[in-house]
Amino acid sequence: MTSYVLVDDSQGAQLGDGSKTSPAVLEQIASSIMIQVNRDFAAYWGIAQGGVTVRVASSASDVQPSESVVLLQALLTDAPNDIAYHDKTSSGAAAIVVGVGLCQTLTSAGNSLSCAISHEILESEGDRPCNRWVDDGNGKERALEVCDPVEGDTYEINGVSVSNFVTPNYFDPGAPAAYDQMQTLSAPFQVKNGYQVLRLVGGTESQIEGEIKLSKAGKAHPSSRTSRRGAKIAA
Repeated sequence: MTSYVLVDDSQGAQLGDGSKTSPAVLEQIASSIMIQVNRDFAAYWGIAQGGVTVRVASSASDVQPSESVVLLQALLTDAPNDIAYHDKTSSGAAAIVVGVGLCQTLTSAGNSLSCAISHEILESEGDRPCNRWVDDGNGKERALEVCDPVEGDTYEINGVSVSNFVTPNYFDPGAPAAYDQMQTLSAPFQVKNGYQVLRLVGGTESQIEGEIKLSKAGKAHPSSRTSRRGAKIAA
């Protein structure tokens, strides 16, 4: 079982619409994302029903050693122009940081706190080592990021907006639909309302394809793909 715990260190930071986080709203977000992972995401990605929990910490000390932290900050102290990123710790646990101050709303569609958290938790579950690439059959490898290609599309669970995500068939050339949860894509490796990280097969140069909305920050874990992604190239 994987457990994610939301730790609010945003210190009253305002979102774009003037709202602020609260324990009640974070509980609502955690509940909806836990449903999304165990119901929608699990149906495609082979996660056991009930295999993922998402909860809200009562304080910074309310985190168990086995839990993966989702840290909410006013702005990302190590990447102040970025909204969110996911990586892994030296022990292999997921590590997620979200900049509350760059989100526009708490739970609405689009650039909301709930969508940012959903995005990063799903991508952590889809690629826990944060270093997987898929050969697209045309000389390029695509990063196994499950929300980036469709991150501009969202849907609601109990009144909370969560991120669309792609299915395993999205990364399989010639595979049949469905390619994403909301069934907006018509082919593998298609990008719609999002972006994708790619490189030449066997190469080390990463490129950005598509429209960047949630940019990723370079991080420190040496084996993760995130640690090697520094430049952000507008398409």
